Amino acid sequence: MKILIPIVIGCLSLFPLLRAAETNTLTSTPPEIGAASATQEITVVSLSDAAVEKAATSGETIGKLLKEVPPTIGVTYRWGHSDLENGIDCSNYTWQLFKKVGLTYERYLNTLKMSTLKKGHGLHQVTFEEAAPGDLLVYGYRDDKDKWHGHVVIAIDVDGSTTGYTGLVLGAHGGAVGKVQFVTYKGFKSGYFRDQRLRLCNVLRSDDVDEEAESD
Repeated sequence: MKILIPIVIGCLSLFPLLRAAETNTLTSTPPEIGAASATQEITVVSLSDAAVEKAATSGETIGKLLKEVPPTIGVTYRWGHSDLENGIDCSNYTWQLFKKVGLTYERYLNTLKMSTLKKGHGLHQVTFEEAAPGDLLVYGYRDDKDKWHGHVVIAIDVDGSTTGYTGLVLGAHGGAVGKVQFVTYKGFKSGYFRDQRLRLCNVLRSDDVDEEAESD
């Protein structure tokens, strides 16, 4: 019994480390605003940064979305949760934000479904080269046990031409960030998010965006 007690305690101490993007990996203290994460993969961009204000001028859709963002910044990331005050995960966050501004995105979709979606539910697929502010970037992979791990973010500035931040995105992030934030990340141009296993799977755009373009 004396031998078993430290073993059990040791196992319990590992439990918080075992939950990632959509299967949560919140294992460290969130970084200070503007500081690189512990992995040096992600940099948090403050809501007060002038770059965020510039991003809102880059299109009608992104302007609508960013107008609703301020109260959500800092909301805790919680896998499987959908509360914009007490905790929310990545796919619930994007869906609710789109709903708030009346954009087509007709029902909740998890990242596995979004990773292969070509058209439906008010969204349609575009190429990564076409990615624009307001598009959804979907990342994911299957581990060696065939379990899906996914993440979805909203593109804010793909090439850095508007804000100076290449790969600026918005989302509810697990990992070192652990909350809703604007971030840039090292793997953007290489097609991965934070972890090289989280590869870009899909880029989705609201059907409303094409309708806006046709009416201009």
